Amino acid sequence: IAHYFMEHGIKRKVRFLNRLDRDTTGCIVIAKSGLAQSLYQQQMDDNTFEKWYMAIVEGLVESDSDSLVLPMDRSIDSIHYEVNSKGKETRTDFTVLHRYPNGVVDNSVHNLQNIVDISHENVDSTVNTVDKQGENVDNSVHNLGNQPCTAVAVRLYTGKTHQIRVAFSHIGHPLLGDTLYGAKSTGEPFALRAIKVVFTHMRSGERITVQA
Repeated sequence: IAHYFMEHGIKRKVRFLNRLDRDTTGCIVIAKSGLAQSLYQQQMDDNTFEKWYMAIVEGLVESDSDSLVLPMDRSIDSIHYEVNSKGKETRTDFTVLHRYPNGVVDNSVHNLQNIVDISHENVDSTVNTVDKQGENVDNSVHNLGNQPCTAVAVRLYTGKTHQIRVAFSHIGHPLLGDTLYGAKSTGEPFALRAIKVVFTHMRSGERITVQA
């Protein structure tokens, strides 16, 4: 983006509104001006800017859905984050999309848009979809060595570093392949993708959905 600005003579800062861990894929949101950054940050603060993820976690999650409200802080090693009573309160909501007792995840879990919208009634199904290229994220079959796992849709209400990873590790279901938080190695990056953001356009007032 900095290169694009330079090549086009655009003298602006690159203003990130969200961030992703190095091995997380998906939507990154960048404001083109200080005003836009301020207005969209306000939407994040009042939870009208929706951030949605899809994750695959170890084990079979019993609850069909839950809201994980946990205080988190940096651990003493300065690498991990952890649930700590002295930390900042976080909120991570999830709904189970599918359970895989035999550890084989087929491509059905990646056709997420309808599943996520149906699972969470507070998502406006009439929003304008900007980009549909990511509806089928991966058509491959993932063989995970007969390790039971669960696919979940996650809505993030706060933005603590490693929040989703810490929350699921805390309830005994670390993200698949997330060895930093107690998962077994799969030889691949941990299974987390920022699949969707929903926000109100600052000029038109239209609800916009962007998918990845």
